[in-house]
Amino acid sequence: MWRGSSVSLKSFCILVSRRVTRCSGLSFSAFFTLSCLYWRAFCNEISSRRRLSPRCGTTNVRLSEAQSGKNGTTTVTGRLQTVETQVTATVELPEGETMAAISEYPEKWTMNQLGGTGLAISAYEQGLKFAYTGNGVGRGAYIQGEASIRLWSMPKALRFSVNPGDATVKRLSLTFTNGAGKTYPAVNVTTDEMAKNTVSTFELPLESVIDINDVSNYPLTVNAIRMDLGKSDKGKAYELLMPEFKAVYNTYGSVETLNAESSSMRLYPNPVADGVLNIAAEGVGTLSVYNNAGALVLSQPLACSAGVAAANVASLQAGIYYARFVTANGASVQKFIVK
Repeated sequence: MWRGSSVSLKSFCILVSRRVTRCSGLSFSAFFTLSCLYWRAFCNEISSRRRLSPRCGTTNVRLSEAQSGKNGTTTVTGRLQTVETQVTATVELPEGETMAAISEYPEKWTMNQLGGTGLAISAYEQGLKFAYTGNGVGRGAYIQGEASIRLWSMPKALRFSVNPGDATVKRLSLTFTNGAGKTYPAVNVTTDEMAKNTVSTFELPLESVIDINDVSNYPLTVNAIRMDLGKSDKGKAYELLMPEFKAVYNTYGSVETLNAESSSMRLYPNPVADGVLNIAAEGVGTLSVYNNAGALVLSQPLACSAGVAAANVASLQAGIYYARFVTANGASVQKFIVK
């Protein structure tokens, strides 16, 4: 059974994307999710009728749901040479720039831990609460919850706010499965030790995990959330709060979008000549750097707990960039130049 190449799939989706954008006036990535299974169904049906080379044909999209701004299904018609077939695609419209990643709390979690006992995971605000009892073990300590958390539509990033309480959290990581069923190795959201009894915000650009322009990667599912811990006190009760676990849909695909955000931080030296950019701001969060075309080129956790922090930008070539710092208090954007 021929399943088609990723190049053919991407070309097919680009054709659909252009037709959808042209017909509806809405961004394709804002609402339209196509599983690679649709493409495979099309190719399999075509190949079962005729032995043809894998090439993309033309597509038509019936946009009764998409044009009216409704979630639901629509029909994609594909033509390869003289053979035509139809498949059903899903229309999913985000409610705004961000949405809670967990729309329905999982009925069952598979929980694992080392360095404690009695791990329990429950819903908390727009995220989760992790509770456990310490046992005095520090080496290799961690807590992990496994469940299928399907992300709505086609998010470009995930945003987390975490208050570890009295626990020592050294790392936050996730595992994913894409729309084609591929499971990725654990992806680090942050590897910096979190400040205790403080809300820190982190943003994971999903383009660091998948090709966000290839719709075969959607829908994306989070399979596991893991936190690596330090030593706990034996018999002490710990609560790790994650009040925000959100999917982010704003792509920041243009300089105009970045410029539209307010800025309360200061960058220096500007221009940067030695590869070190100082960020004068408040809070703990994620620094994302975009080039002049609006593409993400760098992302790293940053703690400005003393009012200033240094970011390593030595990997950036000479040019104009935009630094976006996201904390629990919001986002700030500032332009800078690398010589």
